[in-house]
Amino acid sequence: MAQSMAPAYTDPARTQILTDLATTFEKLYESSAPNQGKKNTLTTKEAVMEKYKHVHEQETKYYSSEGALRFVLTDPYEPANPCFPIEKLRKIQVRDLIVGKHHKSAYIKIKLVSIAQRHECAVDVMFEDEGGTYGALRVYFLEEETDPWDHLPKGNLLIIRDPYFWDSGDGAMFVRVDHHSDMQFIHSWDTATEKHVPAIWKHSVPLEEMTASQLVGLAELFHEDGEFQAALEKYNWAEQRIIKKIGPGACQDVLRRLYIGRADTNVKLRRHYATVKDIEAYLKLSPDDPEALHLRALRYYYTGKYELCQEEVGKLLEKHPKQITYLHLGRRAKERYEEVKFGKYNWKAMRQKAAKLEYNLDHAEFSHPVKLKKTPNGRRIFTTRDIKRGDILMVSKAIAITGFEDANACIQIAPRNGKFECEYGCSAAFDIEILERIKREGSEWYEKTLCLMDEGGYFPAPHRYPDGTKAVDTFHIEAIRRKNSMIISNLPLLQHRSTGYMVHTPSHIPRNIHYNCGMWFLPSFLRHSCIPNAHRSAIGEMLIVRAGKDIPKDTKVTINCSTPSNWEFPMTEFVCTCPVHTHDFILSGDPNDPENVTKLKASIWREFNNKCQYIEKAKTNPEKWMKINLLELLSSMSDCLDKARPSIPSPNEIPQVQLAHRHRYIAAAYYGAGQRRHARCACYKVLDSLGVGYIVLEQFDRVVWKNHGQCTDDLLHTYNDLSAMAKTPGMKKCWRDAAIDTYEILCGERYSFDAVMPKVPFVELQDKCQCVGIDNLMDATEAQMRKRMGVDPKKEEEVRSTVDGLAIMQIMNDGAARAWKNMQERKKKEQVIGAEAMAEIIMKREKDREVIKKREEAEAEAEEKRLKREKENEKSAGPMRKK
Repeated sequence: MAQSMAPAYTDPARTQILTDLATTFEKLYESSAPNQGKKNTLTTKEAVMEKYKHVHEQETKYYSSEGALRFVLTDPYEPANPCFPIEKLRKIQVRDLIVGKHHKSAYIKIKLVSIAQRHECAVDVMFEDEGGTYGALRVYFLEEETDPWDHLPKGNLLIIRDPYFWDSGDGAMFVRVDHHSDMQFIHSWDTATEKHVPAIWKHSVPLEEMTASQLVGLAELFHEDGEFQAALEKYNWAEQRIIKKIGPGACQDVLRRLYIGRADTNVKLRRHYATVKDIEAYLKLSPDDPEALHLRALRYYYTGKYELCQEEVGKLLEKHPKQITYLHLGRRAKERYEEVKFGKYNWKAMRQKAAKLEYNLDHAEFSHPVKLKKTPNGRRIFTTRDIKRGDILMVSKAIAITGFEDANACIQIAPRNGKFECEYGCSAAFDIEILERIKREGSEWYEKTLCLMDEGGYFPAPHRYPDGTKAVDTFHIEAIRRKNSMIISNLPLLQHRSTGYMVHTPSHIPRNIHYNCGMWFLPSFLRHSCIPNAHRSAIGEMLIVRAGKDIPKDTKVTINCSTPSNWEFPMTEFVCTCPVHTHDFILSGDPNDPENVTKLKASIWREFNNKCQYIEKAKTNPEKWMKINLLELLSSMSDCLDKARPSIPSPNEIPQVQLAHRHRYIAAAYYGAGQRRHARCACYKVLDSLGVGYIVLEQFDRVVWKNHGQCTDDLLHTYNDLSAMAKTPGMKKCWRDAAIDTYEILCGERYSFDAVMPKVPFVELQDKCQCVGIDNLMDATEAQMRKRMGVDPKKEEEVRSTVDGLAIMQIMNDGAARAWKNMQERKKKEQVIGAEAMAEIIMKREKDREVIKKREEAEAEAEEKRLKREKENEKSAGPMRKK
């Protein structure tokens, strides 16, 4: 899936930020160059502490300043092989490390001796080795929401494979860890790693003398304080102590507390697959315990087994029929089951939650109409049955998602192939989100999801863990993310009506749009096409893909990956190999002349784009803008597009998307200049380019559709523009209805249409247009106007002569008669009542509508409070650990 671009209005800031950062990193590299290849000079505690403190103070001062940006420097290197035995690696000391060297086939054993502190997107901590040599450790790609000392607790012992000694450029030297698989914690209580604990550190931990019961009690205290990682460590320690010293069959009371407590801790950490062992072990000791049965029901729920969850909740309700927590879980499981099985979603509730920037929505995935299939070009998405226009193809939950605005401050610069490769946006923060998900789900999940999304481009390290699963390669994840992540808005449509158009164009969408950067598994296999058969939109973390046309069985599903930066701004280059772009327009000269082939390959888009750039530059200069002959320029641009029309296939064969986008630009320009007829003419050309068949029946305020065309954003915006420019009420309504219908097919619901595409009153320019001719329609006769707008008397007569046409005419005539009668009655009533009294009646109606609206909002707010109260009740009535 092609990666979407950031909103274009950030481009100037992006360029400046990346330029400054590239300069900063070049200076850092220059300052670190003299130390490259030298032996570690900072080995004493005092020297390391002094430099460590200095770096921390500088970082604190820098990040406290207003507008300071964070960045992370990453030199890609392969992770060590975690399956290779420690005994076969070469043991080295910290004093033997070489600056700038990746010490392969070696390892160091260290003990953390200070409180960890956050630095950029990493965590720093001081350590000592067995020989009493000190150093500093910096670990990248750690979750920022977790406290640094929870990631690297003081007093813990570690083995670091293939240590990389690195000079950050400011005189501080660190053992740097980018791949978490290179770092292994060792514990004296862990039977698997106790053999690696040096004798001098074996009894350095005060918890060594605690009993299993005391450790479980300590873990319960950590759990109550919300320190779940520390609680999990103590539970594991207690289990090892029981197995090693007492035996697995003893201390059943302690085991019950251990199993139920560790299962609850894993639920809090969202490690639902890890709860299986503890829950089943606890149920063997206490088969009918409701607390354990509830945890098992939660595991079924969060692992997608909604039928089993309902069965488990049913058993609980037989004994506890009034328990609110069980009732709430059963209702949620039933809703999720209907979503998975039938694709029934409450779009309105989802949209309301997403509008409050709630990323993690409690909904299930749906993908029955499609399947993943191997092709010679890679894996692609195909339909499993015939699909109707507007049907849901898939609803996918994000692998990871983060707010784009919140992550704008994270910059990642990675030197690749000897060049600086700068990226603006959510790079480092998003990589951390993915790594945190892998940490919860396990490396097997990583191999079955993320690794399948990579179809070449970056060769991952082929290392595996001892259990056979693939080792996590941080830079492999980054490569996948660069290819498959996309930026999408929290509103259904990404397009900005005002951005890139004329200065007077009314804005259809407010600028305070929140963008999310996310990555989805199944949708990542969708491929781009400028004439797609599907359309995507996002609600929170849920990505919805719908059919934009009828799709037969076993057909490849495609989407349009272009963004406003590609199409809404015609001056941006966009390279595409779709059938739409296979035609190269030659404007002049002899195409058979080999000397002129290069010159003649300048496409018609370049000529069009040059004029767009001229307009955009003139907008920034008031003097130029006053002198520009806009109407003449737009007329020449329209003529430029008309030259191309005979050279490309008919829109009935292939929609002329490249013409439609540019006619939309011209329409918006006329729209902003107050030229109703010009703008309407350009909008009709958009419909013609997209192959939409219609007949405008102005006498009856109706549009008769012969071919609705394929649902695209262009159709939606064009219909909405035509409704704003139409004069007669019937025509205005029919174009608006067409826009709402298109919106519902694209986004699945109608209620948010007014928020995204509000009605914009069109103000027509009073000055008469100086252009003449049929195309501009300003000085054209009525017959010429009717002909240009598609009002053909012969076609009207053909429609009227059919049975359906006569029925339509009869219905419209009856409606017109009723409307005329109602209008006459209103006029009489107004004359009798008086204008002031009539105004009061109208105001009263408006107030009544406001009251109804406020009542609906109050009901929605009450429903939201009720759901929140249910969640709080579930939390307060949750499982209580037995102490």
